[in-house]
Amino acid sequence: MSFAVKLGAETIYFADEFWSKPHSNINMSASATDVNLNDIVVNNLPSGITIRFVFGIMIVNRVNTTQNNDRYITGVQFIRIKEAAGAWDVDDIDLIDLPARTVSARMSSSQGGCLIPGTYDVKSVVDGDGTYNIQWEDIDSNAADWTINSLIVGLKVYWSL
Repeated sequence: MSFAVKLGAETIYFADEFWSKPHSNINMSASATDVNLNDIVVNNLPSGITIRFVFGIMIVNRVNTTQNNDRYITGVQFIRIKEAAGAWDVDDIDLIDLPARTVSARMSSSQGGCLIPGTYDVKSVVDGDGTYNIQWEDIDSNAADWTINSLIVGLKVYWSL
């Protein structure tokens, strides 16, 4: 579903959102590792358009821990994106940055998550209909024994005729 956004006196941009399927049960550990998240399929963009901006969105629906101290991601971490035909560490770029403690779990709890908007324009990679791979690069936390449940990643594509 598209909607129009007017920026400036004469410019009208349309926007569409595309979402991955939920990625469930990311078991966090205290050692950095890459986690491939579910792909995002961009489809049915009108032909002849110009893509103006593409931004990422991440929603963490739930986090859980049974431990007696807080759990959180450490350092700045990145959600990365690439076209399906590309290679990680060659063709990928930053989609969303996650400062330390952006995703966290309070001691002995199951709690709602958060919405994290991306600030990077990734139109250099998301250039039309296609399948795009998503990866949480070097996911790391202060301690093990907590879980991120039902994480989804989306793209908001702004375009004009």
